[in-house]
Amino acid sequence: MSCYFKIEISDTLNLGKNIGKIDYNSNFKPNESILYILIENEYSETEKKIDTFIEESNYSRFGFFAHKKGNKRIKGRIIEQLIFERIINKDSTELKIEEHNKYFEIDVIVK
Repeated sequence: MSCYFKIEISDTLNLGKNIGKIDYNSNFKPNESILYILIENEYSETEKKIDTFIEESNYSRFGFFAHKKGNKRIKGRIIEQLIFERIINKDSTELKIEEHNKYFEIDVIVK
């Protein structure tokens, strides 16, 4: 099985808050799935945080912060959590949870 994703980020950003989008497509067929997007945000020279965003309808938005002008590398991780449910009998159900990680880095310019 395979998955693919497309990231939409402007190659030129403004100082402060910016928005990116991910169009994620999976070939897995779970009973339920959750997509998390983790972005390594740098708010100042001394403050870095990992911010987490959750998918909404297979088209996810995420935020990232640009604290100074110049070149910037946006680093992120996508976690696809899959939940498979199998009914064993009328009183028992088996749950299987899988996680698949994808990583990305994008170079941009901050004006």
